Amino acid sequence: HLEDSGIPTGWTVYPPRDERIDVFTVTRPVHHGYRSLLIETSRPWASVITGQHPLTLNTRQRGMAWVSIPRKQPGEAVLRIDYLSKDGNTVGSSPPAIHRWTGDSSDAAWTLLRVESRAAEFPVAVRMQMIAAIRGGGVTYWDDFQLFSEPMDAP
Repeated sequence: HLEDSGIPTGWTVYPPRDERIDVFTVTRPVHHGYRSLLIETSRPWASVITGQHPLTLNTRQRGMAWVSIPRKQPGEAVLRIDYLSKDGNTVGSSPPAIHRWTGDSSDAAWTLLRVESRAAEFPVAVRMQMIAAIRGGGVTYWDDFQLFSEPMDAP
């Protein structure tokens, strides 16, 4: 579900240094389906954070997202899981999955990023963060992003 702003319901946008990002929209090209999430900024980085999801005891979290960078500018795309306290503060994060590119290629192929983690202490919620860091600003496309919680003994 999308709000009038084009942001999925329950999502929060944290622009760099409390400034607005240039474009955040649901559009094409896509990895699969009909729409993808576009992050475009004239600033060095921008991030999108999914809504908060409650956690249960003895679970681990897995996240995945496909990313495409159609520019020749150097940069990176980062996916990570954040763990939240009851006050909504970040109390820990997963090791990030990072896709780096040098800008030598205009290859806009889709790359799968995966993260997996479990909290050292028991937080009350979890969220996934997609970060685009492009030298001089630019565009990233994100698609098929998912966040799972599963029992610790699951394969």
